[in-house]
Amino acid sequence: MNNISSSGKKYLKFGIMCRDYTFQAWQAQAIRDLISGGHQPMLLIMDDHSPDKSALFDRLQTYPYSHLLYRQYMHHCFRPEAKKMVSLADELRNIPVIRCQTINENFSQYFFPSDISVIREYELDFILRFGFNIIRGDILDAAEYGVWSFHHDDEQKYRGGPPGFWEICFDDPVNGAVLQRLTNRLDAGIILKKGFFKTLFHSYAAHIDRLFFETAPWPLQVANDIIYCGYDSLFREESSSAARIYRTPHNWTMLKFFYKRFRNKITFYCDDLFKAEEWNISIVRMDRQQLFEQDGLVNGGFLPIPVRHTYLADPFVFERNGQLEIMCEEYDYKLSKGIITRFSFDPVTRVVSSRRPAIKEPWHLSYPYILESGGQVYCIPESAGSRQVNVYRLDSETDLFVHFKTILEGIDAVDPTLFQYQELWWLFFTRKHLSDTHLFAYYANDLFGEYKPHNNNPLKTDVCSARPAGAPFIIAGELHRPAQDCSVTYGERVAVNKIIKLDPWHFEEETVKYIEFVKDKEKRMKYHKGLHTISLSGEYIIFDGKRFIFDRYHLWNKITLKLRRIFNL
Repeated sequence: MNNISSSGKKYLKFGIMCRDYTFQAWQAQAIRDLISGGHQPMLLIMDDHSPDKSALFDRLQTYPYSHLLYRQYMHHCFRPEAKKMVSLADELRNIPVIRCQTINENFSQYFFPSDISVIREYELDFILRFGFNIIRGDILDAAEYGVWSFHHDDEQKYRGGPPGFWEICFDDPVNGAVLQRLTNRLDAGIILKKGFFKTLFHSYAAHIDRLFFETAPWPLQVANDIIYCGYDSLFREESSSAARIYRTPHNWTMLKFFYKRFRNKITFYCDDLFKAEEWNISIVRMDRQQLFEQDGLVNGGFLPIPVRHTYLADPFVFERNGQLEIMCEEYDYKLSKGIITRFSFDPVTRVVSSRRPAIKEPWHLSYPYILESGGQVYCIPESAGSRQVNVYRLDSETDLFVHFKTILEGIDAVDPTLFQYQELWWLFFTRKHLSDTHLFAYYANDLFGEYKPHNNNPLKTDVCSARPAGAPFIIAGELHRPAQDCSVTYGERVAVNKIIKLDPWHFEEETVKYIEFVKDKEKRMKYHKGLHTISLSGEYIIFDGKRFIFDRYHLWNKITLKLRRIFNL
């Protein structure tokens, strides 16, 4: 049921399952987000079970010693910020409370019919479960849209728990998470929202902080989806997962976990210090249909690196006087900063002109997105350091790009991608915080009009297909959006997403193909460790590739940055 507030805005009424007025920090954030978004908490459903007060000798006899290491680690060593306790007594003190006991059967909790009747009287739209354990039975239908619960794993791989643990144990680079409407099947409910994060192998606490804090806004987003689009617009099929149910790790598993965490931490810091990225650009004669049909990129040479300690990346292209004009980022490790460079490619002679600076600013520039409209050529480079999205226009007389307009201010937009879809202009980007995971969108009626945020940003949370990787293009009459897959490494490959629905209230796309380098050692290119920008122009495809090198300036920059953080400089 949608409710109308005094201001005329729709909102949902929700209940909260909890122990008392204290919540873990990420849970408190989720509740506060809902309240600040206009939704109304109407009932606190508190667990009224008394804590175990059995004698010490009895507890020692029944203690699960096979899980000793896990329990002691969680009690004494594990301190993520997300799990710190926060009191919401001031915010929730005036909310009605019902204290419930349950019938416990086979690890499940069933509510008494009398309590369910009282809960139904509040006509709740949904119940957020931050208390009790595995609940089943009629309580699951006590609110119109059911009981919502988080599962911080991909339910298709890992049911049960603990959250985010088994991905580290099994070297799984991606950690899924779901907000689900509970059913009587464990961690196989109706998926309301799902996302994917990169697994942080070197720190379990940091990994949990990312998982929990970054999913805390999801109840608000789902509630808004219901208001804007209706409950039927959500993915409403019950999960068919038959994945294994994981339980508390045994001592031997914890020993392996400790070893892996130590090994991963050493590897993480060594790679961060000593492995510098070196990107380069390749120009290949291939049309978009061929690109879709073949298994991987195998041919085409790369440009020579201009000078030591620099690289070229993020190529974009436009045609001028029969030549391909290529704009790209030129990054300098000495300066720890990038500029936009331009060069020409003659398709007849296959000669590449010398590079020349195209756009310089005091801040770092990259991803020089090219847009042609009304006979004009515009460049929209990433300038997240300035917290602006700036547009530069090619001057026909001087053949130089000059600043034309700032279309967005106060936002650290990463890889801004501007395109027209149906009757609106859309600006897609990620942001500096988790730049490979959350996709945001703004829209305007005119190309350089006022850009407004999508009603339910971020559009998606997916390390495998969120961050833009080039200009959208048409295949078989449908718009496809290239995006980076950063699940294993930054810019590992390009995911091609077909846009199914896009308007100020809806967004839906599906990944239809991955573009990557072939795995065959005899065929793969010199720069085959990553691919994160691809541009199409007629019968040519221009893309970048990555390899890892040692660079002393990269090492010095990393050491300097770490020292500044340590000493708060």
